[in-house]
Amino acid sequence: MVEKPLPLMGVIQFGVIDRGTNVLQVRPTTICPLSCVFCSVDAGPGSRARRAEYIVDPGWLAEWVEGVAQEKGVAVEALIDGVGDPLAYPWLPTLVRLLKETGVVASVAAETHGETLTRELVDRLEEAGLDRVNL
Repeated sequence: MVEKPLPLMGVIQFGVIDRGTNVLQVRPTTICPLSCVFCSVDAGPGSRARRAEYIVDPGWLAEWVEGVAQEKGVAVEALIDGVGDPLAYPWLPTLVRLLKETGVVASVAAETHGETLTRELVDRLEEAGLDRVNL
């Protein structure tokens, strides 16, 4: 588990990525249940090169998003994506809720292949405040 005091910027695998726009990439996990042959990050159980997986504490991640957004001075869109699948993150609804509660996140979207998306999870994410799912 990645948690305080480990910084959440400066690595591409997890944390917060700011590419100079109003969109912050939020990467809570590197875990993915699939092993797609075309996967550019070699994720999944059939990985040939992965030595470790990362999962970030949702509260710590929300704190970083809030801090980066405040530093930017604009309301941001949080795009939950990853070098894994966000749906594999066990605290996804909690993370969505925490991001919305910061007051500096205008919208929250999640980008996923959708393989493990269920009606129950859709309902929980909607209830938490997720604005959009990109498939």
